[in-house]
Amino acid sequence: MNIGIIYDFLKKLVVNNNREWFNNHRSEFEKAKAEHEELVNYLINQISLFDENIKGVESKDCVFRIYRDTRFSPDKTPYKDHMGAYIASGGGRKSERAGYYVHISPVESFVSGGIYSPQPHVLKALREAVYHNIDEYLGIVNQKEFKKYFTEFFSESLKTVPRGFPKDFEHADLLKCRHYAPASPVENDFWKTPGCEKEIVKRFKILYPFNRFMNFTVDECLSER
Repeated sequence: MNIGIIYDFLKKLVVNNNREWFNNHRSEFEKAKAEHEELVNYLINQISLFDENIKGVESKDCVFRIYRDTRFSPDKTPYKDHMGAYIASGGGRKSERAGYYVHISPVESFVSGGIYSPQPHVLKALREAVYHNIDEYLGIVNQKEFKKYFTEFFSESLKTVPRGFPKDFEHADLLKCRHYAPASPVENDFWKTPGCEKEIVKRFKILYPFNRFMNFTVDECLSER
């Protein structure tokens, strides 16, 4: 596996983000795409060893297209500056369940997971789960290895505590979240480090208890439909 091929292609694409260049370098894109799919297949197989829900997930359902939808965007560049994949049961990139995300880009690279932008009823249920099980939640996110690698959370949040929760709750900021998605940034040279795919698996294994906590509630919500 040579993940550096993906990074090298994206580095060129960032400064040549136009259809003419892309079409002239399509063979490079196809090599990067194939390498990306190989990486995602590897990750699916390895994650399945500790998260059995991932067994049977297919890479084609997880990988995001590199083509941008520019119809309603002032930015008309046709291609994304990254390659990403969301590995989750129940639909891959379209799944509502907490999963595992890898983002390769010369602009900003990271691995992540949890749940980004859940449906309103799911978000409400997740906030309730955090509120009623705060000790369990803190035990996960304050675990030494978790804090070492997952140093950021997607931070968009409400300005006030949502209705139905006590405003004097000690951990009120956790109830204001719009996303429950921790992220682990990586440096650009990470993708050229031999064995970096094993490091990704290591971080995803650390993330697993967080996803398990989230999915207990998500699955309850989905079963009520």
